[in-house]
Amino acid sequence: MQLRFLADANLDQDIVAGLLRREPSIDFELPQSVLADGTGDPTVLGIAASLGRVLVTHDVRTMPFHFSEFILHSFNVARPDFGSAEYADQISNRRTAIDLACVG
Repeated sequence: MQLRFLADANLDQDIVAGLLRREPSIDFELPQSVLADGTGDPTVLGIAASLGRVLVTHDVRTMPFHFSEFILHSFNVARPDFGSAEYADQISNRRTAIDLACVG
């Protein structure tokens, strides 16, 4: 199975062009062909997924949050309540198990 990529609008197009010059067999879709200007991160992630492509982006400011939300919603995973006593107990139990494993 060959990986297929989609460049985000903020990805430096010179990188894509250089990559394709070096290895023309790479399946790299440019954003102009599938993404309208100003398309929001959640929509971009949905488009990439629907096309079966790996999204490549320089966006380290907002995309990580949107990606985690996309994964949580795509797989119906409940977001943990980081402030709950139950979550605190789980973390405490994990730390205790790790401490015991390191000492033992």
